Amino acid sequence: MAEAYIKHGFYLGFNGVITFKNAKKSIEVLKSIPADKILIETDCPYLAPVPKRGERNDSRNLYYVIQKACQVLNIERDYFIKQTCENAKNLFNIAD
Repeated sequence: MAEAYIKHGFYLGFNGVITFKNAKKSIEVLKSIPADKILIETDCPYLAPVPKRGERNDSRNLYYVIQKACQVLNIERDYFIKQTCENAKNLFNIAD
C-alpha cells in the first residue's frame, strides 16, 4: 500500500510507533520508501516513543523518532533532519 501512495506522490509520516519493539511493519515500510517521501511526526498527545512510552507525547520526543529512523536507515542524523525538513516544506509549500 505504501508503494502505491508513493507512486501517487504522497509522503508517509512516521511517529513514536517505529520505536516500539513490535513495530516490524512500520520499520519495513520505512526501509522501503525513498528519503524524499519521509516525514516525522509526534501524533501528540498519544503514541510517545520509547523510552517515553505511556507518557503524554509532544514535539520534544521527535528526538527518539529521528534517532530510531536514522538507526534503521543507517544514515546520519543531520542528513535525515535536513531531508525531512525539506520534505515538510515541499508538502506544505513553505518557502525558505
